[in-house]
Amino acid sequence: MRKLLFVFILMFSIVIGKENSVKKADDFTLKDINNQNFRLSETVKKYDLTIVNFWATWCTPCRAEIKDLTKLYKDIKNLNVHIVSISIDDTKTTGRVKSFAHANRMNYDVLLDSNNEVMRLYNVTNPPFTLILDKDMNIIYKHSGYRKGDVQLLKKEIENHLALKK
Repeated sequence: MRKLLFVFILMFSIVIGKENSVKKADDFTLKDINNQNFRLSETVKKYDLTIVNFWATWCTPCRAEIKDLTKLYKDIKNLNVHIVSISIDDTKTTGRVKSFAHANRMNYDVLLDSNNEVMRLYNVTNPPFTLILDKDMNIIYKHSGYRKGDVQLLKKEIENHLALKK
């Protein structure tokens, strides 16, 4: 009976431990808007935190969020935080992404996922979708959708995580 109880407690501990474990981000390579290869793991290791944002030019909430993210980037880039913006526009609308990025002063990495391969990899169902990754590719924050004030919450998450590292 004791052995059975011990096995049960051990199995329960393993299951609970797995549920509390941190999820690692999947690595990928995409082309950026200048047709250069971009590998996520190579960028993430350079920064304390990396924000990964999925969006599309046809997505109204995405367009509003990008304006706020661009403002946020001005505040956080000196904190060793970077933004990787992944457009999920299909091949019909991909041509708009580069001009949209320039018009909105997206001075960070803007990538093209026109076949939605990375979107599926991360189980994104609808844009906008935002993640924060640490240097070890751990996903420390996820957020789906966009409402006014969401970027301020994102900024607080960044500040809290950076404060913990000190």
